[in-house]
Amino acid sequence: MAGALLLSLLLASELGAAEVFTNSFYVRLRGDPGPQEADKLALRTGFHNYGPVLGSSNEFHFVHRGLAGARPKRSIPHMRRLKVDPLVHIAVQMPGFKRVKRGYKPLRVENLVPDMKPERDPTDPFFQFQWYLKNTGQNGGKAKLDLNVEAAWAQGVTGKNVTTAIMDDGE
Repeated sequence: MAGALLLSLLLASELGAAEVFTNSFYVRLRGDPGPQEADKLALRTGFHNYGPVLGSSNEFHFVHRGLAGARPKRSIPHMRRLKVDPLVHIAVQMPGFKRVKRGYKPLRVENLVPDMKPERDPTDPFFQFQWYLKNTGQNGGKAKLDLNVEAAWAQGVTGKNVTTAIMDDGE
């Protein structure tokens, strides 16, 4: 299983799919030296051994605390430090993943500027009393002092099929 993980990581890096690299390294040692030798190797190279990968006796998770947890480039000096050691068979810097919000329109100028076509107000019979949604100055209030939800509605965000809960502690 660890071999399949390594293969998928290598393929991802070959294809350029991973654009973020972590401070974690997958290290496979030659032969079957055991965890004590891995600890010595980690100490010798400036890494910390976080233990075997899936209980393996020759595959280990190394972390270098001097590197940022997420960085845009591979760390060539740290890879060299591991690869020149005669005990190391394979060393791979682990790729990270960029988080991307799903279900939103991509960030483009046309999505930031609301479509200004006139929309009709919701059909809720109590909408006129919900001044915080669209404040037209009802009850002597200040017009336009509201949540500005019309801009979100113009972008197509309606809240349909969304459940919310509000907890107010009274303060």
